[in-house]
Amino acid sequence: MRLNIDYDVERQGGWTASMVAQNVERPGLSVRDSTFVASGVVTNAKIASQRQFTFATRGQLDGLIIDDPNVAKAVGSSASFQGDGNWQAGQPIVLDQLKLLSHALDLSTSGKLTGLTYTGVTQLALKELAAFSGLAQRPLEGQADLQADGEVDFLVGGFNINLDGTARKISLASDALDGLLKSNVLLSGNVQRNQNGLEFERLRLGNAQFHTALNGSYATKTSNLEATVKIHDLVALSDQAQGLLAVNLSTTGEDEIHNIKVTTQLPYFCCH
Repeated sequence: MRLNIDYDVERQGGWTASMVAQNVERPGLSVRDSTFVASGVVTNAKIASQRQFTFATRGQLDGLIIDDPNVAKAVGSSASFQGDGNWQAGQPIVLDQLKLLSHALDLSTSGKLTGLTYTGVTQLALKELAAFSGLAQRPLEGQADLQADGEVDFLVGGFNINLDGTARKISLASDALDGLLKSNVLLSGNVQRNQNGLEFERLRLGNAQFHTALNGSYATKTSNLEATVKIHDLVALSDQAQGLLAVNLSTTGEDEIHNIKVTTQLPYFCCH
């Protein structure tokens, strides 16, 4: 492994770093070639209250071999990343972009890190769900995109996130489920975890065949939650049934006593 770090005050505080390694082996995996490069500028290095720096990083892993075949199929044989940002004294770390790229998924994020709280926008693209069939232990097909916009507190595990996602051409190798998933599936809404427990606001998942919605809050001691599941026409599941199936569930409670109410609208079943 070769590691080089260079900092030159005379070059207006420019700094560079690079690492090149071959045939790195760790329990469960090995990497034939690893490359990492970074550069930036440090200003006011001797004045703590005015110190600041910029950074731009790039990295590449090639010849990646993972012992677990299911993980290996999901990750692939190569991966790359890049990140750019800056920091100045008394301010959050600004992440202009961070990207992780592989053959089956791309992950990108941009935002600000204040202490252990990250606020930003993260996008996940699952380009080939089939690559995750082994991990899911069932055949998968299709693609999916998800955007998460909000705040995560890594210290206490809290978050406040707006979700927006789309899954396309989904197949789970199940005639019934694939009938529900034959058109694009959309996800939207807000999810929070705070001192009051979990909170859901207009959390929706569905398409032309089905619709689910979740609103309210739930915690160990208290709850005020409403959930709805609708299949608009059961012919999507079976030609032995038709009509709307709807299930509404609500739960309210205090002092760890939760009252659950379920109402249903049943379809008309017919025989052929």
